[in-house]
Amino acid sequence: MDYPTTSELLELLPFLSEQERAEMQRLMPTESELATWNESQDEIPPAPRLTLLQWTEQHRFIQNKATREIARFGLGDYPWLEPIYNEIGRVLFEVLTGERAAPTIYLRKGAQLGVTEFALNVTWYGIDCFGLSVFYALPPGHGIAGDFAHTRVDPAIAYSPRLQEIAGDIGNVGLKMFRRGVLYLRGTHIPGGRPDKATQLASVPADMAIVDEWDRIPPAAIPLIRDRLGDSRYKLWLGLSTPTYPGIGIDAEYQETDQREPQIRCQACGAWNWLTWDLVAEREGQVSVWCPDCQGAIDRATAWEQGRLRFTAREPDRAAIGYWLPKLISPRASLAEMWAQSQATNEAKILAFWNNAMGLPYEPKGARLTLELLRACMGQHLLSDRQTATWSAMGVDVGLTLHVWIIEGIQSGIDPNRSWRAWTLYLGEVAEWDELDGLMARYGVGVCVVDAMPERRLASQFAQRHPGKVFLATYVEEVPGAEWCQFDVPKKRVRIERTTGLDRAHENIAGQRDVLPRDFEAVPGFVEQMTANLKVKGIKPDETVFYHFPRTGKPDHYDHAKVYCEAAMERLQKLRPPDSRQRGSAVPRSSKKRSYRGRL
Repeated sequence: MDYPTTSELLELLPFLSEQERAEMQRLMPTESELATWNESQDEIPPAPRLTLLQWTEQHRFIQNKATREIARFGLGDYPWLEPIYNEIGRVLFEVLTGERAAPTIYLRKGAQLGVTEFALNVTWYGIDCFGLSVFYALPPGHGIAGDFAHTRVDPAIAYSPRLQEIAGDIGNVGLKMFRRGVLYLRGTHIPGGRPDKATQLASVPADMAIVDEWDRIPPAAIPLIRDRLGDSRYKLWLGLSTPTYPGIGIDAEYQETDQREPQIRCQACGAWNWLTWDLVAEREGQVSVWCPDCQGAIDRATAWEQGRLRFTAREPDRAAIGYWLPKLISPRASLAEMWAQSQATNEAKILAFWNNAMGLPYEPKGARLTLELLRACMGQHLLSDRQTATWSAMGVDVGLTLHVWIIEGIQSGIDPNRSWRAWTLYLGEVAEWDELDGLMARYGVGVCVVDAMPERRLASQFAQRHPGKVFLATYVEEVPGAEWCQFDVPKKRVRIERTTGLDRAHENIAGQRDVLPRDFEAVPGFVEQMTANLKVKGIKPDETVFYHFPRTGKPDHYDHAKVYCEAAMERLQKLRPPDSRQRGSAVPRSSKKRSYRGRL
């Protein structure tokens, strides 16, 4: 394939700033270099079409970390990778020779199991034998791509005669050109959380995308990486990572695959069992994998060479391919050390055990709302008990339907730090925007916050019908100053810090400052959506620790309706009810003769 020139790409991206255009020109080869390269490709015959494992064993050389000697690459120390090289290599060969469509492939793994080297060998194989353009995505961070190039990519080329032979211009950290293929190394930083500013992810075509350390990649980067495959006839996709939390990142993708997991056979009784941590125990001072059939200790050291370890698909009918690789499959892994790690009481150490040793996600205690926490907020009223109100707050999340949450603020002496409790009056879905008008009137809604997207036009029309009461919400990473939500009254808008808003909504439930109707579990999807979001720890490129709620892809409309309701109540508490003088409202009153109704 001929690769487009920088000028051709810039014509397709007219919205780029001058700074972004300059950065693209720096990353891409000159047009004369690329023209020469495209012409030279046609003159070089393709490499012999070996299998992935054949190519790797013939052409890869690697330095021994202990002796510093350079020797031919082999799988002697990594026997669990041989079936993966064979099976995924067979799939790749069939895709690249036009025998089948490309499946997505995901490897959910423990640490230090040779998987990154496998991904690199897939890269070299595709470039040498089929002239592929490979896009290798790395986590964000200063110098990440450079470090990977200098410690993994450049030595692989330097030590392997075949890679030296086909190498062209490999001096650029992010661009390695070969006779019949190209390797792009790209970090995945999303400037300011705006995918349209991530020019390093939007400027190159590719035949294969490899996403390394998936759980450290910003979710917004994944669609951009997928777009790199748009014009390719192959569209190969490989994701690999140590997992972090359940249902997020690599674990979410793995759950949709055929789930190929290790099984081990007892050398004494011949029984096959799934090799999970449930088989590991300490008995009379011995930590071992114990056979549930004969109760004997299973020998892991010889399991691979004797054919007593294998990968078996739990969901064989699924098209996507997935492998789970825990350290249990490595004969060198110390079960005694793993057992000691598993007995830790520190949450960080427990997380490290399940993620790094077992290659499994782990959910820290208190990371999300639970049904028990929701039930603790249950009051005595039913949703049908209150059909009217005079001064309430409403939140609306917009999806295929409109998810609505309406609360009324009630004074309470239960919590001395917060004189208000949020009494839920309404929970439900409506299909049409004009149904919201009826709810506004019936419950005397003083402030309503509604999701600005994806129905901005309809949301704007709704706001125009209720001037001063309805505000269109947009999530942002940070709101200037001490506020977490910032209202712009003239523009009918409100900016909300997503993480702080979800934090606030969850803390009010966990602290029982919300009063839910006792029939809340009968609301379709409510419990599932309120328990979908997980608060996790992240690390910024500058190593700063922060907490956030990653997007899981699961329905969570009521959770966001609650955030919008919190923002609406935040403003409502600063306003005086229209009839406060007549009914002696519990809302704090101003001592001034004239109430303030300006911009807040």
